[in-house]
Amino acid sequence: MKDAESRVVVGSATSRRGRRGRRGGRTMRGGSSLNVSVSRLEDLLRENASSLTFLGITLGVFVSRKFLVLPLAIGLMLAQDKLALPGLEKARRAVGA
Repeated sequence: MKDAESRVVVGSATSRRGRRGRRGGRTMRGGSSLNVSVSRLEDLLRENASSLTFLGITLGVFVSRKFLVLPLAIGLMLAQDKLALPGLEKARRAVGA
């Protein structure tokens, strides 16, 4: 009985994965729709960084410490934005371009 049940679960997981793969393929072939949604998400996070940080700290203190990951992730994202371009400029100068 267990073998038959496990086959059903594996088969359904495979078919779900196939459908997801096809959907992902359409967005990749369709152009920049995936890039647009990622840039919109990044813009949303940048615009609401202070409120998301406050929310994460509040939930981390009163609900669960797991929510403290949210302000950490927001801070790392903002730091990456500020440090990436100067780092690339230094690398270009070092290479001699």
